[in-house]
Amino acid sequence: METSVVSRRAPARTKTSAGVIPALTALSAALSLPVSAQLQITFVDLNPAGSIESRARAVDGAWQVGTASVGGGTHAARWSGSAGSFVDLHPAGASSSEAFGLGDARQSGYVMIDNTTSHAALWSGTPSSFVDLNPRARRYSVACAADGPRQAGWTSAGSWPDIYYRAALWSGSADSWVELHPPGAASSAVYGVCGSRQAGYASTNGYHAALWSGTAESFVDLHPAGASASEALGLSRTQQSGYAAFEGRHAALWSGTAASFVDLHPAGASDSIASATSGSHQVGRAMLNGVWHAALWSGTAASFVDLGQALGDRYGTSEALSIWTGGATSFVAGYAQQVSSAQMHAILWTVIESPTPPRLELAHAESAGGMLVVTLTWTNHNTPCVLESTAKLTGGWNTVSAPLTTNANWILSTVTNAASAQFFRLRGT
Repeated sequence: METSVVSRRAPARTKTSAGVIPALTALSAALSLPVSAQLQITFVDLNPAGSIESRARAVDGAWQVGTASVGGGTHAARWSGSAGSFVDLHPAGASSSEAFGLGDARQSGYVMIDNTTSHAALWSGTPSSFVDLNPRARRYSVACAADGPRQAGWTSAGSWPDIYYRAALWSGSADSWVELHPPGAASSAVYGVCGSRQAGYASTNGYHAALWSGTAESFVDLHPAGASASEALGLSRTQQSGYAAFEGRHAALWSGTAASFVDLHPAGASDSIASATSGSHQVGRAMLNGVWHAALWSGTAASFVDLGQALGDRYGTSEALSIWTGGATSFVAGYAQQVSSAQMHAILWTVIESPTPPRLELAHAESAGGMLVVTLTWTNHNTPCVLESTAKLTGGWNTVSAPLTTNANWILSTVTNAASAQFFRLRGT
């Protein structure tokens, strides 16, 4: 729960309000505590019954996609929030399949043909809905991301092991294929799509994070100054996320240009990657003490939250791969290693952000008959909160029983208390 705190300390032997107010105002500025974001984090293990391993790779609202081990093979998977909701998307005749993207009730990924050739794949919730997106001019392809009518990823005309990726975009069929590969690049791929924009990399004198708007000519180089390599792995309508390599990889955030680069690398981490962004939050992984931890950010390195801690001691290494945010709730898809089996399990985190309480201000104070009377006010911005008080910051907090008056955009509370020292706070509910 979030809190906004102010201190009100009455000076000894003060008899007039003229002496009380300056002292209380000064202490308010000195002792008000900063408001910090408070998150409620829960998780669900999506690993379906009978599956040895699974990974959740994308989330869109109530839906998740990824992979699950079924009958000894890797199968594209779909869930709706629980292990029991698992749907096997694996099409008949394929040797293996995986789902990477999700948007507008459609799923994208690839299927393996004869264990040797990957074809970009599109589903609409069932294995029989499978659409082969592989262009006739290409041997290999993977659809790494989906959003509405669009799918994005890469194709290649080479033969293994000499595969040279070419960034690609589709609109629901193999014939809709558009090549985004920029002139002069050795290789390129798209890992994220949102609306009319695509994010990934292009190898131009090394790996460079890249942004497109539907054509090869629209290529924008996001590579930040001083980095040895970079890739954009996800995007929203306003942001791109990924990594930039300096001395180790650093989770990265962009807003459409190389100059907009923000380093998300958390203190104490030896490596970090931001796999996805919802526009307000980013997710990925950070290596702490030699172990990968699923990570959540809110636009700055200092905002780092360790999602791995929410898993408890039953899970070890973890990674977050996708995020969907609606209002104060975010769903995060990824995976974690179950300690008892040493196998990876698909994980869905739910992150609920408590509303930020308004700032508590001192409007008036006076001392009369040994009693301290203070009038507190705060902005009314429809945030549920409770006014509480305590005589010591290390003690318990009590709800203040005082009348509240709402007048347009502010709330006022008058409190009478005999204590010589008193602290008040607004607690978000």
